[in-house]
Amino acid sequence: MGIDLVALAKERRFTQDWESRRVGRHDVLVEEGKVGVFVYLFRDDRVLVAKANRGYREDVVEAMLDAVADLMDGELGDTVHVRPIDVPGFALDRAVLLGPGQTGFWEKRAPELVERGLQVVPAYRGEVADGEPAKRFRWAVLGKGLSLRDGHWDRDPVPRALVTRDNGPERGMTVPKGRDMIMSAETVLDNYGKHITDGIEILLRDVRDRELRLRREWDRFNGTLVDDPIESEVSVPVDRLWESLGPLFHGEDADAASLVTGPDVSLPMLMVRVHNRYRSDAAMSPVLLDEALNWVRGLEPVHGHFLTFTGRSEGTVQMMWHADGPNRPELWLETTYPKKRELHGRFVTVEEAERMVTILAVEDRVAVGELGNLKVDTW
Repeated sequence: MGIDLVALAKERRFTQDWESRRVGRHDVLVEEGKVGVFVYLFRDDRVLVAKANRGYREDVVEAMLDAVADLMDGELGDTVHVRPIDVPGFALDRAVLLGPGQTGFWEKRAPELVERGLQVVPAYRGEVADGEPAKRFRWAVLGKGLSLRDGHWDRDPVPRALVTRDNGPERGMTVPKGRDMIMSAETVLDNYGKHITDGIEILLRDVRDRELRLRREWDRFNGTLVDDPIESEVSVPVDRLWESLGPLFHGEDADAASLVTGPDVSLPMLMVRVHNRYRSDAAMSPVLLDEALNWVRGLEPVHGHFLTFTGRSEGTVQMMWHADGPNRPELWLETTYPKKRELHGRFVTVEEAERMVTILAVEDRVAVGELGNLKVDTW
């Protein structure tokens, strides 16, 4: 007596009223409910499901079934099987087939379904590698890595990167908190990259296993792209990491023109140490000039709150609010001369402080002497 897969598949489902439909060249059963649409393709002793909680499109189902139906009867093992799809107006361009025991959909059902149930998931070419372990795909894309939902068909693509920090502090404003993390490539390059401190080196791999090794050197990331057997130089400004290198994680071939950009396009930046009611830094962090000026303008006039800025050549401008006397709060600004063991400074307006910080970032020089009427202290 054979197994009634349809009856088993309907057990404990939201509705038993499944509709028979013809989707392209495929005869399927469609389950519709409040949580979305589920399309089932039954073939011999296997059943394939495609689920959409949002953004269901029948032309997408047709494209995915066309792409993977011929694989249903084969030995799928514990890896993903990726096939291209091309649906007008649909952002995801890959159909990912998960075999028995690898789906996350059938595993809590009857044992017969676990052994026979397959799932096809739409994905993007920068999110998945053909032949990678299904367990890794589910963790990296549908789990803690990218945290995407397999049933959200209306989502935007999220190219991924395997990230390793080779050196640097174990804590602080750096990319990963450990090694070998799968993250959104855009998050790494466009967000965390701006806060990586000077000298920190990271390694990223895309789904094509191209290796991107980058080292922060002031306002740039320098390194190499290894696309075996070719090695290419990389040198891009911090603020243009994603613009320059993002196409790699979208699956495009390397473009030498985007891998190396001239130093004249870099934005002015500084290192900053902050002490206020929310933050008291032990180490300095990189900031672009706009962010540095925001710190100056936003520093509350509370006694003891201070900022320290350091330029490329290690010139320093630091400021602190004094509010312990009878007068209204005043902003003290100074620079240090370690060889002379001297501090030169005076009380300034916020506008004067902004000008000193701007000159330090843009011209890489300390202009405190131009304020005049400075007080000199020694230590």
